[in-house]
Amino acid sequence: NIQHPESDFGKIDALNLDALKTRNHIKSIRIETCRTLKDYPYENLMSNDQKTELEKLVSEKLNEMANGKYTSMATLSEDEQNENKDLIEDFLNDKAEDDTDWTGKGIFSIKERGLFVQINRREHMRIYVEKKAPD
Repeated sequence: NIQHPESDFGKIDALNLDALKTRNHIKSIRIETCRTLKDYPYENLMSNDQKTELEKLVSEKLNEMANGKYTSMATLSEDEQNENKDLIEDFLNDKAEDDTDWTGKGIFSIKERGLFVQINRREHMRIYVEKKAPD
């Protein structure tokens, strides 16, 4: 019979909790979930045709459901790349720097609501809502 050691979270008196008395400590809130779609392999096992097919399917359904903007990473012009730097940086956040294959990848966004859906990033869909705290 194995017993776990007693929990030790340190001394509560040593924690400086004064910062929690104001709202200044919250910079942003982000909630996200990832989904895969039936009948498609994981993104790293998909052919380029499957990636493009899935991108079309998901982006069309999202556009039917909500009035947002879909940005295909594979077809961005240089001006669009500059305009969407924040979305591209977030997409690249945890990808290998040498992975520049944008086939089938894109972002559906409703920026004023802070809603974003990344398609074919690692999962088929990465859905997140992000709100920045007011200054």
